[in-house]
Amino acid sequence: MKNKLVGSVILLIFALLFTFGATNASALSLTTTYAGGNGQDGNMFSITALNAVTITGFDGNLDPPSDNYRIYYKTGTYQGFEANPGAWTLVGTANNVTSAGANVPTHIPITVNVAIPAGQTYSFYITTDGTGSGVRYTDGSTEGAVYVQDSNIQILEGIGVEYPFGNGGNFYTPRVWNGTVYYELGAATATAVPTLSEWGMIAFMAMAGLLSVYYLRRRKATA
Repeated sequence: MKNKLVGSVILLIFALLFTFGATNASALSLTTTYAGGNGQDGNMFSITALNAVTITGFDGNLDPPSDNYRIYYKTGTYQGFEANPGAWTLVGTANNVTSAGANVPTHIPITVNVAIPAGQTYSFYITTDGTGSGVRYTDGSTEGAVYVQDSNIQILEGIGVEYPFGNGGNFYTPRVWNGTVYYELGAATATAVPTLSEWGMIAFMAMAGLLSVYYLRRRKATA
């Protein structure tokens, strides 16, 4: 009986640690606009991390009815690398993505998982494969200017891009990517450490379990 109860307490502690670690990595988001007004096969734009973040996904302003999507990224600015596929890393693809409608968010079902260190700028190329409807964006004012920011990231004005990688030089500037960036603070592989209050809760639960073992042993001894 004692060994079973001690094992249960240990399992409880691990479950608490897992739960706290999972809830600490809370998802955050930042939206540019869904105003639309223009469009092309895709967008290139940059994100600057004010704090270390991991980009986890995107919503976009996708033209109906559906299309095939690709997401690429590179470290640093995209400027000077717009027509250079070798400078980019393919994050993933998603085919037959159905738009939720013009000028409203549609989730692009591609897991991104790109960590950006604090103070660094990474660029993203979100595009269709040129066979369908394309993406909507908004005419900007200054390429590379900060369009929107929060306390952790800045999303910069970018360009419209014909697939693939300009298709021989067809770029349109400045253009504001329409969409929502989902991200988490810190690196994706980091293990969240419980706070002092969480450690206190874990210690309380452990003590409660051990006291239960002690009480049951005394009760058995006096029975």
